[in-house]
Parts: sequence; structure tokens; C-alpha cells
Amino acid sequence: MAFIKVLESIKLPTWALCPIFNCDYSAIDSDYEKLVDQFDQSMRDQFGQYTIDIVNQEEDFTPFPEFGLACDCVLADIWSTVE
Repeated sequence: MAFIKVLESIKLPTWALCPIFNCDYSAIDSDYEKLVDQFDQSMRDQFGQYTIDIVNQEEDFTPFPEFGLACDCVLADIWSTVE
């Protein structure tokens, strides 16, 4: 029986929200696009199918986000199914 549960909490860069949730890369350059794609592939390799849930929409400057350079981030949970 599979269950959906939070597997990880991350600090997600706010500049990556539109590409991740809307597949709209128009506001970022190719270097940032590569970072988003690498993040997505890493999550798929680690968890298979996954969902991101924004826990707190309040932006907070973070020196070490999940990927990329220091920037404003939001707290997010990674959800996936587990056996």
C-alpha cells in the first residue's frame, strides 16, 4: 500500500517559482533554467513522482537555498508516495 507523505522540506528560491509551477522560463536566463532543470531531475531521481507544496509564502533571504546563489526563498515541502 502506498502512502503520500512529506519527504523533505526545502528553501525554494522565489525566482524559480514561476518556472517550477507554471513552466514559464521567460523571466530567467539559460543558466538559471539549467539550475531548475537539474533540481527537477534530482527530485525525480530521488523520489520519482513528486509534488511541491509551499508551506510559507513569506519570503526570507537565505544564504544557502536548495539550489542557486543566495536569494529570497520560501519554505516548501516535497511530497511523494512511499510504499
